[in-house]
Amino acid sequence: MQAAFIHKFTSFIEWPHYSFHYDDSPFVVGILGEDPFGGALEAIVRDEDYDGRAFEIRRFESYADVGHCQILYVDERWSSRAEDLWTQIERDGLLTISSHEGFTRAGGVLRFFVEENRVRFEINIAAAQFAHLKISSKLLSLARVVDHAPKGGLP
Repeated sequence: MQAAFIHKFTSFIEWPHYSFHYDDSPFVVGILGEDPFGGALEAIVRDEDYDGRAFEIRRFESYADVGHCQILYVDERWSSRAEDLWTQIERDGLLTISSHEGFTRAGGVLRFFVEENRVRFEINIAAAQFAHLKISSKLLSLARVVDHAPKGGLP
């Protein structure tokens, strides 16, 4: 279910033009740590594109491994240390996502949670602004919106 949400989010978020090195750069979804999606994310984005860009899934084992991407899903092990993560990665133009309880409070952009047996999500609008992401009002209307200043301050 979360894999499908991640793909759908791309229709409601605008990334800054400089998020892509070249006109034909792929749209990269990174996964830091355990992959909770199995092959579901690859299956969903296969033959799909974002604004003419092919999707590419990359997996990273540690902060140091994280390369350039537009979305980074952070597993529980790493998201519980989000403040350390922010000192290691470039967040400009990066949609950070996790299911960890304190992720948006720690400066992450989006967090999945379960409420009444349904997957829901919250969006930290200050963190989204910090990352220069434009989130549509349609997506915001479906989210629980929070406003926690990102760790490390605003630019």
